[in-house]
Amino acid sequence: ASALAPGDDRESAGDVAGDGCAEDEEDPEALEEAAADADVGGGRHDPSELPPSELKQQGNEAYRLGEYKAALGFWNRALRAHIDLMKAGVPLGSSASPLSPESRDLERSLYLNLAQGYLKTGEPGRALRACQVVTLEHRDDAKAKYRAAEACLALGRLEEARAWLEGLEPLPP
Repeated sequence: ASALAPGDDRESAGDVAGDGCAEDEEDPEALEEAAADADVGGGRHDPSELPPSELKQQGNEAYRLGEYKAALGFWNRALRAHIDLMKAGVPLGSSASPLSPESRDLERSLYLNLAQGYLKTGEPGRALRACQVVTLEHRDDAKAKYRAAEACLALGRLEEARAWLEGLEPLPP
């Protein structure tokens, strides 16, 4: 198993727009905002746009500056570009394949960044969804589990938060 395979369910999670809750799916304003954040209105990745890794770096810089919504926009665009390039069979680097460790690492990193950004913008449902995508492939990813627990706490799902934290080793004092 690796990044996205054609027909993979995660393709629809590219913008991590919802948390699986019915109220998110019925809120037209939330759907419009998710589409704008994800830059899905434009359809496919524009080849003249920056590569996914550069979009990710721009998102990282925006996040560092406290511009969380802008960071989310860059990371969502990077994820969409990554998915589109994989679908087109264009590898990340000249020798990398869409299923390469580099490709999987980029995808994982983008979803983890999205989770952190959504936590910062008060969107724990979206943060949880991003973490769930990571754990589909990386079941024991500590960052994903910790951020999922944070999201569950924000959503008032205490038992679910506890379940996410099970098996994580505490940091030494």
